[in-house]
Amino acid sequence: MENMYQDKNRGIFDKKISLNWSENIEREFDKIANDFGILPKATGSIKLRDETRKKVSELLLYKQNILDVGVGNGLMFKYLKKKVSYTGLDISAKMLIESKKRASQYSIPFYPIKGNAIKLPFKDNSFDSTICIDTLHHIPPELIYKVVDEIIRVTKKDGQILLEIKNGLNLAICYLYWETRKVKPLIMHPINPITFIKYIRKKKSRVKTYFIGAGYWFAPFILFDIRT
Repeated sequence: MENMYQDKNRGIFDKKISLNWSENIEREFDKIANDFGILPKATGSIKLRDETRKKVSELLLYKQNILDVGVGNGLMFKYLKKKVSYTGLDISAKMLIESKKRASQYSIPFYPIKGNAIKLPFKDNSFDSTICIDTLHHIPPELIYKVVDEIIRVTKKDGQILLEIKNGLNLAICYLYWETRKVKPLIMHPINPITFIKYIRKKKSRVKTYFIGAGYWFAPFILFDIRT
């Protein structure tokens, strides 16, 4: 289903940067590893991102081991209600350095892995819960569902997946990302939540939806609690 609000010219920018998108992402996030989540210019909406992490901490099942795809600089650690084995994957080495510092600060048993979400370096059914927030909108559109499939693959049967998207039905998000792509060599791709839910249900998974910010289905961020 095509997003009715999506700009027809969006692909002009995405086509140029998706050829080496992972290198662009790594370089840009290396630059802001210290400031992400602290300074708005490096983060965007800090309030909405904090609200997302709080909701994740409430929903998380806290079983034996957790994977965080796109762990960034470890901002999730502040909100964890229990200290469980926590594996964090990120494409940015400098983000992982910061996440290790933050894990130590909060006494989280943390295992950092540098890698790409397109091909997760883990065996099938490895993790009780997998988190992926503030990440999918940086994946090229044609690869988003490959990442989702990888997350499902490495999560245990009867496990939990917490996925967050930037809402492609939110006009402000679409406009903001369109403008950002003009000045930064980044994939910034809001996702249609209706299409997303349909895909998840095809995988025989149950899904609950939580809206971050006002607007219900037009909320800026949407968090999905998926049970495999």
